[in-house]
Amino acid sequence: IDRMSYFIATEGNSSIHQFNVMGKEINTFEGHSNDITDLLVTVDRKYLISSSKDKTVRVWNIANAKEENKFEDHTWAVTDIDIDAFGTYLVSGGLDGKINIYELKTRTKLLSKELGDYKINALALSPDNTTVAAAAQPEGVSDPAGFFTFNTDLKARKIVLPKSFDISSF
Repeated sequence: IDRMSYFIATEGNSSIHQFNVMGKEINTFEGHSNDITDLLVTVDRKYLISSSKDKTVRVWNIANAKEENKFEDHTWAVTDIDIDAFGTYLVSGGLDGKINIYELKTRTKLLSKELGDYKINALALSPDNTTVAAAAQPEGVSDPAGFFTFNTDLKARKIVLPKSFDISSF
């Protein structure tokens, strides 16, 4: 959901459909060749980012439903993606055990890490951009799963928390 519309991808279908808040379909994003695994909208609501079992991550222009970039750095299904709060960095993880970090402005890969014989199920970029947390499991084993963290080598973003206030006086 991007506050103006919502995006839906269903299992068994490689298309992404955009609907307005009244439920009318307004765009279809086509280009993936297998199921969609995750969808994200950038904070400025200009881009939709999708990952797929087709081993790609794609960046779409929401205004015209056109693909602007395709990342093809995974050798197996991409299972999860995440972006930082400012839309500067994109992180992808897949069943190939790879974690890739991209800079969205230049659409370049900055870093790649491998977990060896683990398949990545989910990942998240820390608020200060310095760490990626990944949930993964050994290949060929359904249980147990593991939790890993990696240094991103990105410059730490300063986190500023709002001043606390006492709500008991209200």
